[in-house]
Amino acid sequence: FAFLIARGLGVEGALLTGLLLLATCPGGMFSNMVTHSADGDVALSVTLTVSSSLIYAVAMPLCVFVWVGTTTPMSMMSATMLRAMLEILCVVILPLTMGMFLRRKRLQWSLEYEKLVRNASSVLIAGVFVALALQQFEQFKTAGLATIIAVRLLNLSGWGMAALLVCL
Repeated sequence: FAFLIARGLGVEGALLTGLLLLATCPGGMFSNMVTHSADGDVALSVTLTVSSSLIYAVAMPLCVFVWVGTTTPMSMMSATMLRAMLEILCVVILPLTMGMFLRRKRLQWSLEYEKLVRNASSVLIAGVFVALALQQFEQFKTAGLATIIAVRLLNLSGWGMAALLVCL
């Protein structure tokens, strides 16, 4: 959907690359927090997060190369892909592995500090979001409306696909 949305809106260059990266991103840690808050199956959510993150590390470079390889310099794509893979490792894989290890080895301690860690995680995620928004503010001013429309359409297409799959 991201490629079609980008082409339909005439989006190119860095914004096209960013939209495609966004479209290929796995749900991440936020989905695990929402699942836990909703008393859902956290083990399943974590398994899906880890699986999709590992798939993403391989699929994302392929998708970016196929979809934007002709419009974006290869050096920029390589740096972006390496950075994305390292971020997945630091933001998803390491914390999940650490949490699973602590829960297995120190169950009582992990249960005692679960609420504190969950709240701290929420604050940390919000802080990262604000920091990224401030860091990219100048670029956002330049491509703001196109970015908002493209991302909103991408979100709506994802929600529509999920609703369709639920009905099947």
